[in-house]
Amino acid sequence: MSNVAYADFGNKNHTGSSRMDNSKLGHVAIFRSLLNASWAEDTAKLSLWIRLLGQARHKPKRVEFSGISWDLREGQLVTKAGVLARKLKDPKGKEKTEKQVRDMLDFFESEGMISRSGTRHGTVITITNYSQYQANFEVTKQVTKEVTIKPSDTNASSGDKVTNFVINEVKQNKKLLELEVKEQDINTPLTPQEGNGESADKPKKRSPVRINYQEYLNAYNEVVGDRLPHAIDVTEKRKRGLKKIIPKLATQNVDGWRSYVKAFVRLAKPFYFGDSDSGWTADIDYLMREATLTAVREGSPKLTGR
Repeated sequence: MSNVAYADFGNKNHTGSSRMDNSKLGHVAIFRSLLNASWAEDTAKLSLWIRLLGQARHKPKRVEFSGISWDLREGQLVTKAGVLARKLKDPKGKEKTEKQVRDMLDFFESEGMISRSGTRHGTVITITNYSQYQANFEVTKQVTKEVTIKPSDTNASSGDKVTNFVINEVKQNKKLLELEVKEQDINTPLTPQEGNGESADKPKKRSPVRINYQEYLNAYNEVVGDRLPHAIDVTEKRKRGLKKIIPKLATQNVDGWRSYVKAFVRLAKPFYFGDSDSGWTADIDYLMREATLTAVREGSPKLTGR
């Protein structure tokens, strides 16, 4: 089992400070990130996501599952919906159904959090950006090792090593740190100098992120294949549409967009692929609508026909 995002809060034989252990292992940072996600209010989804993180490999390894050998990479696990369903129980011991698990996995994939592939013997689930979770553990472990060396064992370069480790830690947890700063800004009263308008240098404006629009069109065309009309021209309308929809994706890049399109193709009923008297089909412009993204996330019956 991976050591990422796993915390044995109920271990009675555990000694020492749980707060220190959680800090060393990066659990606090990971769980803060999880709890700030709106979908985490669904306890079943949160439980399943933590289980996926906990079972994902933290380094490549060949494993046996369902009588088959699987070569898993970092951030991958192999399982089945039925196996996961048996691990998710309510307080009365009632298990989730396979359909409920598949629906939650569909949600994670539509959010760009995972990707899936497999056969009847099992499904390989890949955690998107898994290295960001694992890097947090490895770096904090190294920082702890450095700062606990006795003074007599240190040399002039040890301080630089610690500094470099901490800098890497900050970079890898940039999103979390920015969130914490925002929370502090809300809850911390102004100092007298700030209240009088006296402040330090103004923060520099961030350069806008450039979007490779053609890359998004190519990803869409690749996923839909011959089922939907291909997008050829990068029009101003499409630029505006992508600028609007990208920030609403769980993973705000072309990988998140690709996962969203895959989820639409998998969930949408035949009507959206031209199976109607009118012959109408969805297209890239239709997928840029916020209402379409919401329908995919929620598995809307109007979209799925179920």
